[in-house]
Amino acid sequence: MLEAIKDNPASGVRLGGALDGWLVRHGGAGHRLTILFRPDVAAGRIYLALAAFGGKDWMTLAPTRNTFSE
Repeated sequence: MLEAIKDNPASGVRLGGALDGWLVRHGGAGHRLTILFRPDVAAGRIYLALAAFGGKDWMTLAPTRNTFSE
């Protein structure tokens, strides 16, 4: 799934609010893997904020996580 994100970094569900600019993708068996990321295509970077396994309710947890310094 990380390879798929690298190959197409603009693909995913766009989030809003405190997570504006971040994307989420689900994959794996039963779509139980969730990856929250933010692409910076111009800089050739992908910021990975969260990899959750087992169908966790990461939407409740993600806004409380620390932010990346620019």
